[in-house]
Amino acid sequence: MLALVLCILYWNKMRSFGKRLRALGSASLSNQNIDPTTSEHQKVVDLAHKLESDPLAADADENRRWLMDWVERTADVDIPICPDLLRPLEKTKKMHGQEIYNQMIFSSAAYIISNPTKSQNNLAICRAGLEGSLRAYQAILYGRPDSRWKFMDDLVARQTQGTLDEYIRRTLGKMITLPGD
Repeated sequence: MLALVLCILYWNKMRSFGKRLRALGSASLSNQNIDPTTSEHQKVVDLAHKLESDPLAADADENRRWLMDWVERTADVDIPICPDLLRPLEKTKKMHGQEIYNQMIFSSAAYIISNPTKSQNNLAICRAGLEGSLRAYQAILYGRPDSRWKFMDDLVARQTQGTLDEYIRRTLGKMITLPGD
């Protein structure tokens, strides 16, 4: 219940800053009409994947600003997100925590655009967002091994062990709904 309240509070905070993030568990039908072939949607997917593989590139900050602006102004993609998945990174400015945290949003958006028929599957969207953050984290470590987070290392281990979905379900509880649930 606390996780639901925190997600709703976060969602309200993000809405006040002009966002189209949606609280987990809330319904959205707009994602089912996404055309992944539009140039702007393709740019979102391309930039999200580029930032996953090279989050410290010379143009990474510019790309993140463009993506965040797109997330804030888009009206056709609702992105379910919950800060509890990466809570230790949410407000930090050290060791690239904010970049890793925001990657979850960008990777979730890329997943929704690439898989519009799965846009109601919150577990799949959360997994895609979290896995995008993990790819970005591992790419950061490759260039800057001093940017290690025990929390993120634990998530990488969960991913390797195949227990990332358990972490998502445990962290978000009943907010995770699957089609047909």
